[in-house]
Amino acid sequence: MKMIDYLEKDRDNVMNGLRTASTPADAQKILEKETDRLLLQYNEDCTSVRMRDAAAGMVQALRSSVPLLDTMGEPRVWHRDGGSGNAACRSAGKNLSHILLGIGIVLTVAAFAVPALTAGGTAAVGALMKGILLPIAGGGCMYFAGKSSAADTRIGIGSTQNTGPGSAGVPAQRIEITIDPEKLWSSLRGAVMVIDRNLEIAGEEEKYERQKELSAAVGAKGISAEEIELFSGLLEMADADSPQMAADIRYYLHKKDVDVLSWSAQNAAWFEMLPSMPGRIPASKSDSSLEDTVMTIRPALAQNGRLLKKGTAVR
Repeated sequence: MKMIDYLEKDRDNVMNGLRTASTPADAQKILEKETDRLLLQYNEDCTSVRMRDAAAGMVQALRSSVPLLDTMGEPRVWHRDGGSGNAACRSAGKNLSHILLGIGIVLTVAAFAVPALTAGGTAAVGALMKGILLPIAGGGCMYFAGKSSAADTRIGIGSTQNTGPGSAGVPAQRIEITIDPEKLWSSLRGAVMVIDRNLEIAGEEEKYERQKELSAAVGAKGISAEEIELFSGLLEMADADSPQMAADIRYYLHKKDVDVLSWSAQNAAWFEMLPSMPGRIPASKSDSSLEDTVMTIRPALAQNGRLLKKGTAVR
């Protein structure tokens, strides 16, 4: 499998982690952890030491470049200013809040002084003013004073305000940068696709060099009887256990002009046929319909139409 296949399997986990990341540093840690996971999965499936070394170098380079990825999403500017009015309006608002606050305090204090102020009047009037009217009036004035004061300051989200020398006031600002998961995923996916392409090139180079080494080892066209016996036995084992080794042996023999043949109706005479399984009806070797039912256990070796080593097959 390619690294991009491993990455696509992890898409949901990576995206969920990026969506919950509160800072670019948190998002970078998630991507670094994912690159380590990709390399681990690739090494578990890759059998070539050279390819694993190449993958390790490229993934390490990607991991080191993660902090350079653009993580910025929508910028948010939190600002505190004096409202939408000018300086004179803000000053008038402050004065109004102070006046209302003073009236509220006076009325509240007066609620406790009513018995002295209304000593010559009826007790009912004093009780009414003390118990209901004055507290309500005082509380209302203080409420509007607080609301007026709060209206002078607001916090909102918007673009950066003018804070130059000619501005009416200098607002306090706090800038937050959100994380863009889709942008980060796209960047990571593109980098992994480049790694896969480089690994393909490395694999092709490794295959070419292996064939070149085999060609150099072959040398002369001749092949000895000892080599025939050796490679015949190796092919029988390699076809079952190591397809890559079997392919290398076939390439070596091809350079020696030795044909590696599987059983067919045309070359059936070059094979030793093992006894049929119980219950099977033996058929003629010349019957071409047997080609799908006969399994080659050990291929036959021939050179220029001459049999070098008989093969083995079974129905």
